[in-house]
Amino acid sequence: MSSDTQNEITRFLYHEAFLLDRRLYKEWLALLTDDIVYRMPQRSTRERKDGSNMTDDTAFYEEDMKSLRLRIERLGTKSAWVEDPPTRNRHFISNIFIQAGSEDTEVHVRSNFLLLRSRSDSTVNYEMFGERFDTLRKVNQEWKVCARTIYPDQAVLGVLNLTFV
Repeated sequence: MSSDTQNEITRFLYHEAFLLDRRLYKEWLALLTDDIVYRMPQRSTRERKDGSNMTDDTAFYEEDMKSLRLRIERLGTKSAWVEDPPTRNRHFISNIFIQAGSEDTEVHVRSNFLLLRSRSDSTVNYEMFGERFDTLRKVNQEWKVCARTIYPDQAVLGVLNLTFV
């Protein structure tokens, strides 16, 4: 992969984090393809001899474009009382590594994330961290996310009313 492509993808992921931090969710949706698969499987705590500690049976998220749009529309209604006043978020993306793909069509990207959240006037802050596996596709000369799987490092999330990671 060329350094230009690496820089392009890094800027893309940083721009996505910027939009999420500012709750510009409609603009964020424009960074996703119509066939997006947005998943966050649940982690379980198991001993090594028992196999993987990720489960595909249950997930915190299992979304497509239709469900993501509905969630974003709901945030603008009075029934989204848990986000009034809105939560303050900071998304940190690091260790961006392009695993495979074509610079012209589709790439598979692994990155680490840290999400910090502050709610209302509380002194309690929430954090979530882990790894993301994205498939980015070039659409009209622009990168878009067509698949994302989020693997939180925590088995139990202390984050309340999680919007997007």
